[in-house]
Amino acid sequence: MNKAKRIIGGTGVVMLLALCGGCFPWRAPDRLLAATSLDEAKAAPQEVQFLDLHGAGLKSLPASLGEYPALVKLSVRGNKAATLPEQWGTLTALKWLDAGECGLTSVPSSMAGMSGLATLYLSDNALTSLPESWSALTGLSYLNLDRNKLATVPRCVLGMMGLKWLRLNGNALAEIPSEITGLAGLQRLYVNANKLAALPEAVSGLTALTDLAAAKNQLTSLPASLTSMTGLERLDLQYNKIKVLPQDIEKLTGLRWLNLLRNPISDDEKARIKAALPECHVIF
Repeated sequence: MNKAKRIIGGTGVVMLLALCGGCFPWRAPDRLLAATSLDEAKAAPQEVQFLDLHGAGLKSLPASLGEYPALVKLSVRGNKAATLPEQWGTLTALKWLDAGECGLTSVPSSMAGMSGLATLYLSDNALTSLPESWSALTGLSYLNLDRNKLATVPRCVLGMMGLKWLRLNGNALAEIPSEITGLAGLQRLYVNANKLAALPEAVSGLTALTDLAAAKNQLTSLPASLTSMTGLERLDLQYNKIKVLPQDIEKLTGLRWLNLLRNPISDDEKARIKAALPECHVIF
């Protein structure tokens, strides 16, 4: 019997009785042929779709995984490697990759060939840059680069046109480049715990943005253009050096949550902000 395990989802059709008395068929999610060890994966190299090696104690990551053409989901979190194998760039079916907490100092340019990749975790590594070729990953919608050693936003990230959620918390960013406006579909931008002294005026060009988190930086003010972001719902600015918000802050009609904790804001300014944003939960 094949050692690979089927662990996700179910097959067939689920019949759901609607309130109106009718029956509608709902197809269950496809099962992924899954393995939790290299030995299990080797039993079905052409078929295994999900390989979970999280915390497996590997001292190096196997290049042979590049020969697993059906892989859709791969986790190698918590293993040790200075880089990811070049051969993995052939995994065009891969949609989800978690390579967090691996001690990575670099990643290969060949990963630009992962044309199906939608979700990528590279958090808690020691990356200082990413290959420019990665701008070809236009299908990537979620990128987590939290807690690396990035001093600038990698140029390739600015070309990932499909990004909806970008996490850059806990790096050493001194600025956000104005070119970030090219990420027209970006909905969530997290840049907490960096070295930002200002947000660029261009940030207002991110018209799809609903969440902006820039807590624990060195911000002293906000760009006036920020108030044009009427789709913004959540804004986290705690632990900065902000004294006043833009005069027309009331234009942020979609804002529902604003965190200004541990900023040197006067009582008069607090009263003005609360009056300007009656539908928003404000934290001082």
